[in-house]
Amino acid sequence: MPDERFTEKMKEGRPQLKVSWWLSESIIDDSFSSSAGGSEGGSGSVVSNTLIINPLTRAHAHSVLTCKAATAPVAVTTTKVTIDMYQGRDGRGRDEQGPRGCTEA
Repeated sequence: MPDERFTEKMKEGRPQLKVSWWLSESIIDDSFSSSAGGSEGGSGSVVSNTLIINPLTRAHAHSVLTCKAATAPVAVTTTKVTIDMYQGRDGRGRDEQGPRGCTEA
């Protein structure tokens, strides 16, 4: 199964924003980068963190990923994503690897 990418982008403020990904109560990625402007066309910098799960397997089904953007231990914004996986049919009645999906929790 191919890898799956999840990206969270936030406008940076003061103090510096830190963006991390969590699975349950465990941090799984705390690397982030900062770039000027961003695709939104605004001024200032944008902080992003792209989580890559490779390979994405059935063990990840129904997992809830949480992206946390924090400027201090108290000021935290979170976004939750649930991984949904299922198999489809190929039109001939055979199972095939079906679409993967993510929904915001």
